Amino acid sequence: MAGLSKDKRTGIYVLQFYDPLCAPARKRVPTGVRDSRSAERLRRFWEAEYAEGRWDPWTQPPPVPGDKRQRTPVSRLTLDEARSLFLTSRAHRAANTYANYDRVTGWLMAYVGGNRPIASLEASDVQTWIDGLSVRPRTRANYVGHLRTFVRYCKDNGLLSEDITEHVRLERVPRCFPKALRPEVVEQVATYAETHARDGEQRSSAWCSYFIRLGADTALRRNELLFLLWEHVDFETGNLTVACTESFTTKSGAERRIPLSARSLTMLTKMQEGRPSASGYVFESGGRPIDPHTCSDTVKRFAVKAGVPMLTPHVLRHSCITWLIERGVPVPVVQRFAGHADIATTMRYCSVANDISALQIRAALSN
Repeated sequence: MAGLSKDKRTGIYVLQFYDPLCAPARKRVPTGVRDSRSAERLRRFWEAEYAEGRWDPWTQPPPVPGDKRQRTPVSRLTLDEARSLFLTSRAHRAANTYANYDRVTGWLMAYVGGNRPIASLEASDVQTWIDGLSVRPRTRANYVGHLRTFVRYCKDNGLLSEDITEHVRLERVPRCFPKALRPEVVEQVATYAETHARDGEQRSSAWCSYFIRLGADTALRRNELLFLLWEHVDFETGNLTVACTESFTTKSGAERRIPLSARSLTMLTKMQEGRPSASGYVFESGGRPIDPHTCSDTVKRFAVKAGVPMLTPHVLRHSCITWLIERGVPVPVVQRFAGHADIATTMRYCSVANDISALQIRAALSN
């Protein structure tokens, strides 16, 4: 497996490993001994460590015989093989989320070479690739964020020993806070849409005012609302389920149940009684589900005409989460309601909400 030779200049025995998938293909490791019997014992020990995946001569210092400390096994998988495992583990995610992981990791593999061992991937590889991209700093940070998910998957599964993305240097970008509108501004657009919507059998935008109001009441993402089925609305308990179906997968791949306000229940009841569903979806036009791009364009058109051009389907979600934080709902509760995988995402809204924390702290200190 490894060749043992003696350096004629120093007299020290050297062990040479060979792997055509590594760079360089041949790796020489000095034994530090001049005695042939000691060198042979080291050769057998190092070969066993290498064969059993506990030591990589290309990336790790030589193990010491008799060292009882547990060493992390080194994966011999290639980058392409590790990426394939990662993408399989993310197959349950929403199509756009999966596509982002697929695209960004694919770009890195094309740059560094997918046949390299995953254990040889270093922060400098990511740094050189990201520095060579002609994109905005915020886009670079977004790409590194997707790669971080891949790298942490590899670390958690024993394919990498550390999160190398922690050592990648990025240009500092201004912090981006979620956009939020006040309730009266959202209602202004909903009222305009209700008054000016087209309501016909083939083409109808009568759904738009309901979409705006329900989006601001539930914090559902655009597609979570558009793919909501009537069977997932429970009028008796006042809840709805954001469920994964054959035609829709949530962003995280997980389902959640959220409570409905009295206003939302009234709206849904009115929608169900006023226009029976032909498709089973809560939101439809002409008996068919509403295309997501059509939804965004329609909401934007009414928002611009109502004098609130910044309102979009996702701004409705931001606004609802912000209102909940402002009204003192605990952040973990808001996290579950919004379907955030990481509470840090929910915490960003604390900076957008009015300074309710300051009021609470002042009240507590004055007692």
